[in-house]
Amino acid sequence: MRYIRIQISKEEKLLPLITVAVVSLLIIYITMLNMTISENFRKGEFDRQIRITRQDIQDRKEVFMASLSDFYDQYSASFEKKEIQKQEFVSRESNFALYR
Repeated sequence: MRYIRIQISKEEKLLPLITVAVVSLLIIYITMLNMTISENFRKGEFDRQIRITRQDIQDRKEVFMASLSDFYDQYSASFEKKEIQKQEFVSRESNFALYR
C-alpha cells in the first residue's frame, strides 16, 4: 500500500480551527445579546405592570375616598343629632346591609 503525502501549510491547517472559533464566538455573542434583550423586555413588562397596578390602586383609593366623603356628607348631620336608625348599618352579627 502506498500512502500519498500531501503538504499543507500552517495557514491551511489553522483555517478550520479559526473558522470554528469565529463561529463559536459569534454564536456566544448572539446568545448573550438575545438574553440581554429578553431581560430588558421582561424588566420593561414588569415595570409596566407595576405602573398599571399603582394606577389601579390610586383609582380605587380615589373612588373609596369619594364614597367615604359622600357617606360622611350624607350622614354627618344625623350623627351629630343622633338620629341614625341602627338597621341602616351592618352589625357584627350580620354579613350584609339592610336597605330600605
